[in-house]
Amino acid sequence: MNKQLVLYKFLDRLLSIFISLVPPKKNITKTAPKKILVIKLSAMGDCISLFPSIRMLSAALPETRIEWLTSERSNPSLFFNLHFIDETHVLPRGIIKTIIYLLKFMIKSRGYDLIIDYDQYYRVSELISSFGMRSAGFHAPLKGNSFDIYKDYEPKLNEKLMFKELTEQILRFYEKLIPHYHYSLPELVDSQVISIKALEFSATLKSETLPVVAVYPGSSMNASFRRWPIENYIDLADRMHGLVTVVFVGGKDEENLIPDLKSAKIKYIAINKFSLVDLLWLFSSTIDAVIGNDGGVLHLAESQNVPICGIFGPALYQKWGSINPSSKNVEIDLPCRPCLQNYNGIVPNQCPLGTIKCLKSIDVSMVEVEARKIIESITMKASYV
Repeated sequence: MNKQLVLYKFLDRLLSIFISLVPPKKNITKTAPKKILVIKLSAMGDCISLFPSIRMLSAALPETRIEWLTSERSNPSLFFNLHFIDETHVLPRGIIKTIIYLLKFMIKSRGYDLIIDYDQYYRVSELISSFGMRSAGFHAPLKGNSFDIYKDYEPKLNEKLMFKELTEQILRFYEKLIPHYHYSLPELVDSQVISIKALEFSATLKSETLPVVAVYPGSSMNASFRRWPIENYIDLADRMHGLVTVVFVGGKDEENLIPDLKSAKIKYIAINKFSLVDLLWLFSSTIDAVIGNDGGVLHLAESQNVPICGIFGPALYQKWGSINPSSKNVEIDLPCRPCLQNYNGIVPNQCPLGTIKCLKSIDVSMVEVEARKIIESITMKASYV
């Protein structure tokens, strides 16, 4: 398991006992907050899912300063250019440094008119929020009793919509009009510096003249059991030959898949060749659709309004998948699903039954059918341009 994740869980157990000691606040006025702290400690995909709601919050409270507390697990540098975040606070690495930082931050937190805890199970974030003038967050199985403004956490509601509902609850409390919401986040690309290598690769892919489909066959290393077998992805790419241009994408955690792809003579392998910013730009400019496992790369694609064919096993697509109407999903119903239940603090790094039946039972033809639906839609739209 990721060392930083282990650290946060340790701190969570260490500090959460103090939440029960937090006294209820009195005389909670509805004066619009001048300074808000948003807490989302991890991870990148969760933060991408959150920020459309923060954009909505900022639009409703244009005079309010909004700051964000997070960790390195969210890849915070990816979000530094967002115009509705005035300042980002990143937890340091190391247990002693993190504890000292948090203790100092709790004192500093008294200066916020509102602290919004968007984490669904970290109790440390609830403790921090209690130091603000008022707090808001989810009423979930493991947390939430101390919040002044809260929304009941719904385990089967898509996480993006869950963030949206909490934000709307806050705006209703302050008697503010609720702005338009959209799940995409095109601002992520604004003012970013794109590498020459990415620009050249984009030109190469476009020269093929076919729709470009990115295949994401990976996941983080501490969640490798969420991966549909690589041989299935290779088979799928072969079936789509001549219909689309396929490029395999991923990061350092997917490097171990490269030998299999090279053996299968996959033409375009972009695993760990581009930064997150470059990959984000490729989604916004070049890639027409994405097929892949549950993971942060799918959220990157959705942020640029790219349709997704998501292959889900341990987690529910309904909860963590795309809400783009053009996206598709492939999953099977099993009594053991979902074994991933973040809101209950259940985040396994291997199949509890040792079978991974939820993914191994998904046939290539099942994914091909859904992927072709997306490709046909893309082709039809292109014919009208």
